[in-house]
Amino acid sequence: MEELELRMLQWGIRDGAGAAGDEDDAAESDSSGGGEVIYQLNLPSKGRRSTYSNELKLRVVEKVKAGGKVAAVAASNDVHTRTAVYEWIKNEDRLREACANKKSSKTTLGGQGRHCVFPYADELIQWIKAMRRDDFALKTNHCVAFVKEEYSSWASDYLLTRQEDSLRRAIRRVALSRGFSFRRATKTIISTQELLAEQQRFSAEVGAEIKKAYQRECVFNADETAVYYEEDPGIILAERGQSKSARVKGRRRSDRASVLLTVSAAGKKLKPLVIFRGQPGGTIERDMTAYSNQVLVTVQQSGWMDTRVWNETFINGQWAEFVCDEFPDPLAIYVDNLKCHVSETAQEAFASWGTELVPLPKNTTAVLQPLDVGIMGPFKKKLRSLTLSYNLTSIQRNGSLPLRERLLALKRMSADEKRKLLVDRVVTAWAAIDERCIKRAWEKAGL
Repeated sequence: MEELELRMLQWGIRDGAGAAGDEDDAAESDSSGGGEVIYQLNLPSKGRRSTYSNELKLRVVEKVKAGGKVAAVAASNDVHTRTAVYEWIKNEDRLREACANKKSSKTTLGGQGRHCVFPYADELIQWIKAMRRDDFALKTNHCVAFVKEEYSSWASDYLLTRQEDSLRRAIRRVALSRGFSFRRATKTIISTQELLAEQQRFSAEVGAEIKKAYQRECVFNADETAVYYEEDPGIILAERGQSKSARVKGRRRSDRASVLLTVSAAGKKLKPLVIFRGQPGGTIERDMTAYSNQVLVTVQQSGWMDTRVWNETFINGQWAEFVCDEFPDPLAIYVDNLKCHVSETAQEAFASWGTELVPLPKNTTAVLQPLDVGIMGPFKKKLRSLTLSYNLTSIQRNGSLPLRERLLALKRMSADEKRKLLVDRVVTAWAAIDERCIKRAWEKAGL
């Protein structure tokens, strides 16, 4: 029985169609002491409101304009009301614009939701774009100052009945609705325009020469990134108004490693090289034989890339093995300007394996290095999701223990277990990066 019908039965509401017969039954029940009389009411459940895509709406309009009858066309396309068809015919131009615009909604024409109370939204957006064009660190307060200065009479009238925070929220809503977001600022030495100009110059000169000299499967890019296998949260739940409410017990330290990733312009991936913090020849390095064969693992005193790891482990180790086994043809590899990457020793080592080392210009990896442009982001996103999945699985595995004990057990995991877990996560995340993602990153970098 439907939930609604059950509630109506409990309330004793009668069905109008059987009221007379039910009264006789009720009298018999009362006289026989049968208890409370409950009357049944059968109501049709309210269905979900129909939603139609803009493409379907436009097809219906075109069929009607071609001579079809509104009722017949509506029925053949499962449209439940002719009024909707007449409304679509009236908004044909807007429907065509919505279908042509890939960023617009698939089912609406826009204009829904809360309407903006700020009448100068277009002017504000143009000013924001002009300020950000030169990488100015723009804040909401700057926009408030602009509105007060350029539209002082409107701002004065608005603030007569509202607080200034209301104006700030209105401006933020305008910015968010026009494709802007509030993000953590990152420092850059050169402006965005200069960066794009350098990208075009390098792609047209060096990138074009590399494309002529080498096939796509012979061009590579290598770079390392930091990964964490015991990262303390930056934000926690804390009670407001309590002293020391945000303190946690422990030291402020996150165990970090580095991962060297290498990809070709044709979408091929080399095994990731994980660099842990430790002494060469120490216990950590001796225990690495138990790790997955789908990854290479080494140690360095600070867990970063240095000359020894770059030359011995990568160039004369992984890269040399790759060249001998799979690619005897001449190769080229793009690297950033890290000192150990572009040293004379590294150039000679690569040359001995038939590889041309191509350094990228300084401070341009954000737009020129394929790994930074479109691969590192998806890779780290997958790592985070794998961490969450593992934590949830580990918590559910020992269900007999209290939840607090299971959460503490995650933090008390041994360092060796954490390293093995990180290696497994790196392997899984790297396997999730497909050929299409890699090729798209190379295209975006212009190389």
